[in-house]
Order: sequence, then C-alpha cells, then structure tokens
Amino acid sequence: MYEKLTTSLKQAGLLSQLFDGNFGIEIEEHRVQTGRKSLSQHVHPVALGDRRVQPYFQTDFSESQEELVTAPQSSIDKALRNLRELENILNEQLADDEVIWPLSMPPHLAPDDVTFLEEHFERYWYQDYRDVLLEHYGPYQHIMAGIHLNFSLPDSLIEWYEKEHHFSRAADAKNEVYFQIAQNVVAYRWLLTYLFGAAPISENEGDTLPANHADYEPVRSWRSSRFGFANRDNIHVDFNSFDQHFAQLEKLLANKDLFALSEYYGPVRFKGSDDYAGFKKNGTAYLEFRTFDLNPFADDGLDDKTMNIWHLLILDGLLSEKKWQPNELKKFDEWNEEVALAHPDSPLSAEQKEAAQMLVQQLEGIVALAPADQTASLQGALSYLKMAIANPQETIAFYLSKEIRNDSLSDFAFARGKVVKAARDSEKIDFSLPPAELWPSYVQALELGLRVAFKSDALVITKGNQSWTITENTDLNQLI
Repeated sequence: MYEKLTTSLKQAGLLSQLFDGNFGIEIEEHRVQTGRKSLSQHVHPVALGDRRVQPYFQTDFSESQEELVTAPQSSIDKALRNLRELENILNEQLADDEVIWPLSMPPHLAPDDVTFLEEHFERYWYQDYRDVLLEHYGPYQHIMAGIHLNFSLPDSLIEWYEKEHHFSRAADAKNEVYFQIAQNVVAYRWLLTYLFGAAPISENEGDTLPANHADYEPVRSWRSSRFGFANRDNIHVDFNSFDQHFAQLEKLLANKDLFALSEYYGPVRFKGSDDYAGFKKNGTAYLEFRTFDLNPFADDGLDDKTMNIWHLLILDGLLSEKKWQPNELKKFDEWNEEVALAHPDSPLSAEQKEAAQMLVQQLEGIVALAPADQTASLQGALSYLKMAIANPQETIAFYLSKEIRNDSLSDFAFARGKVVKAARDSEKIDFSLPPAELWPSYVQALELGLRVAFKSDALVITKGNQSWTITENTDLNQLI
C-alpha cells in the first residue's frame, strides 16, 4: 500500500534515508530508599549539575523523580546507548541505601512521605507551576513515572514531503507531516498499551484511582487509562486536525484550564514553539510521544523492541497517508481505555485483533524496505508483535502481574532495583566511543550539562557559542 510514496522516494534517491531520523529518550524514574521502602528523601545529587541549565539530568514533580534526557541521536541504538551512559552516571551518584524504582506506579507513601513530597521542592523557578499541579491533581498523579520518546525526520525527507505534496511553505509541510504521523500513532495507542502497559496495581489508597480500584486489579496499565497520567475531565483535546488541535489548546489556555502547554498530557505533543502562532510560522520541530510505561524487565526501563515498533508506526503514518476520521479516533480512544483496564491475561477483542493483524501486514512492507543493518532488529520486533497479538501472556503486563505478592509489587521492585544497581556497579564500560582515555572528560561533560560530539579520536565540547576539541583527558572546569 506504500507503492506511490516509496516510488517517489526511489526517484528522489531518498529511499535509503527513510529509516533515518533524530531519536531522543526522556525517562522518569524514582530514587527510593531500601530502608524506608519509599521515595528517597536524599537530595538530588549535586554532582549532576545545575538543573536550571543541565540538559541531561533533571528532576520532575518530586525531588526523588529523576529525569534522564538523551541528546538527539541518529539511530535507536545510539539513543539507547546514550541512555545507558546516563543511567550508569546516575547510578554512581546514588546513596548506599538508594536504588532506582523500576515501576511506573510509585511505591507506598505513608502520610509523612506525602508531607515531605509536598513541602520539599528545590527547583524554586518551577514552584508556581508545581503549586498549580498540586491544586489540580493532588500529590500522587505526577509521581507516576514514564517514558517520552522524541522523533524528528531528516531535513531531506521534510523537503521531499514538501515537494511531493506541493506545499508553498516549509512550515506548513512540517505541520502536516508531523500531524499525519502523530495521528497514526494516536490511532494505535491501544495496541501500544496492550503490548507495553506495565502499571497493574497501585500501592497507594489515596491516589487518583477509583476508591474500589483493588477490585479491578491487576489491570494492564492504570497509568495509561483515564485514571492515570491524564488531564482533568474538563480537558478535551483531539487529533482530528492540526488546526483544531491547537484551537482547543489555545482556548483551554485562555480560559486558564491549562497553566501552560506542558500541562497537556495527551499521548503526543508537538514541539518547537510555545504557541500556535509559532507553529504556524516556523512549523513543528519534532514530536514527543508520551504513552510508554517503564519496562521493569529492561535494565534501563526501555528496550529496542519497543522503540522499533514505535518507529514502524511512525513510518506507517508517513507512508500510508491515511486520514483517520473523528469517529475512528473516538473508537480507538475507547479501545485504549478498554485495553488499559483489562486483566493482563485478557486477549484483544476479535475486532482489535483483526485491526492489529492488518497493521502487521502493512508493517511487513516497511520492514522489507529496511537497510541491511536494521533488518534483523525490525524483523525481531515484528515477530514479537505477531506473537503478542495472538497471546497476551507474552505482554509485559502479564509477566509483571505474576510478580504481585499480597496485592503489592514492592518486594519485586526493590529486589529488581538492587539487581540492576549491582549490575551497573560491575558493568564494564564499552570504550569504543569515546576512547578510554577520554571517558572521564566525557562523563564530566554530561554531568556539567555540556553538549558533546565525537570526532575521530577526540571530543568536541560545546557551551553556548564556544567549542573545544579535546584529545586527552581534561578537567573541563578549568577549560570552561
């Protein structure tokens, strides 16, 4: 079904670039204390730099909620490698009694934990916004942790799309192609929740879930449901069209229903401007996909299988040019709610399974176009997709549900956190990039929040408009 556009790409000499792009990962995860069995009350590690300017190591709603942000990378493998580096650097800064909590749903919070959470917040420049979030959502919702995956197309494909669809402005082409991709991934959000949902129970009684939530548990993903990381019931934003999407957001901002665009918690955000006028003038820069729970069975919370299936959905959105209708998107939103709140071993409905199998057939056509160095990983992801569609016992939620003891995942989570910490403590760093003698400077650059690029056997360090080429281990504090 992709013949028209793949032929056009071949004629333009761009088919080899179809699988290129910029990939980024943002992952939220809590530091927890093994003695207290709850969120850590240790301060955010000072060695990880000033959070006002640090691009790689941030915190979110609580001081314990670390947020690791990779630099944009040219491949999924490189993005995952960068994430591993950041995870190892964070691990080195953990206190002796700290591990990383591997679940999206937070650990149990006693009343004094809630008080500490509400009263201790060191990023004073975000205090007003945090106060609004506490008022709107309470203390529990925003300590749910998840993964945001960022993507942008290479410039060559944007230019091709602009010519192929006869746009007179590059900004309009960017908005159109990114909306087309976003809409497609939103349409299949229910399938991503089925495959990768991993929030089956809550450890807290006072959170935003239904009062009788224990009667439903385990589910596939509380976080992916309307009870999870979602806006208040009066916030409605759809993906029927780019202009309508932003008209709804602008109205919510004008009515002060949203404090800022960042308070919109939909499955995809358009990035590159602070308002609709900016997007119309300059176009969308990249997309941020926000649907993913932490995978507790992956050491870094995320694996290549997840990212490859996500990337295939992006490419399907680019090549299929399907315009999803409002009634279809409404149905798929209902499917996502149904799938999220279903028992982890419940199968897809007959209609959902048929839709998923039709998608697989489409994605097989994309995998057939992949460059040789990506074929094996994409075929592996597609094989998993086929297997999981047929058997829900191959999904993450099912495996996680088997770890529940006494209506809790706490024992599993702390044990898993200790295993991962021990593995990171003993991990031998791959010094292929950068060279071994430059590793200390590379780590220091990340801790200081400096931009880093590899150039032959050197590091190129950038701060603002200044840059330095490092060929031997150097104390960057003296350099900058």
